[in-house]
Amino acid sequence: MAKKFETAVEVISFARSIEAHGLLEQAGQALNHAFFWTCHQAAGLTRPEGSLEIAINGKFGDFAGFTDAAIALGKARVGSGWIWLVSDHEGAVNLELTRDRAGWIDGFFGQLADWSMAKTRYEDGLSREPDAV
Repeated sequence: MAKKFETAVEVISFARSIEAHGLLEQAGQALNHAFFWTCHQAAGLTRPEGSLEIAINGKFGDFAGFTDAAIALGKARVGSGWIWLVSDHEGAVNLELTRDRAGWIDGFFGQLADWSMAKTRYEDGLSREPDAV
């Protein structure tokens, strides 16, 4: 009987246990994309509130400072990748830049995510990746 998984996290855990790198890559990307789209829903908050807002202001000065830092980090990415606002167990925040499936499954807690798309590199033969951030 085939093993049944309820969540992408279960698939990722299984893939790691048997060193199924292709499965790990695909499951990680699926999880990252699902989180990305959750962060970018049309309805809801336009900026963080509460303890997350306080942590962002403490780290970046204010929301505009966070936005500027995130955009600059994303524009530095060559190829597809993820720009993460992450927090640790104490609630301190930082920006992280990862490739491919790497993400909050690797030990940090994603609060927000944005995606730098490699396909923008090929529009009109020009590198337009920075415009996609």
